[in-house]
Amino acid sequence: MNRTEATQILMLSSDATFDDIKYAYRKLSLKLHPDRNKNEKDGRRFKNVLKAYHFLKGQNRLKNYNYKNKSTQKKSSYN
Repeated sequence: MNRTEATQILMLSSDATFDDIKYAYRKLSLKLHPDRNKNEKDGRRFKNVLKAYHFLKGQNRLKNYNYKNKSTQKKSSYN
């Protein structure tokens, strides 16, 4: 899965912020969750939404980690 596929599953544009991603995930998961909806097709769709959200969440964590790591390296190089 890549970012484009994940944002399409969540019905978002490719430049969506992480707040947009969280909102779309919550909205879709409430609609498609198996406890609320017994339709098998929606159950599969719910799993895809979950995978897309976790993929994008992981990308966001990596982005934040890299940003923090770069700023730490800059500080330590000045000493």
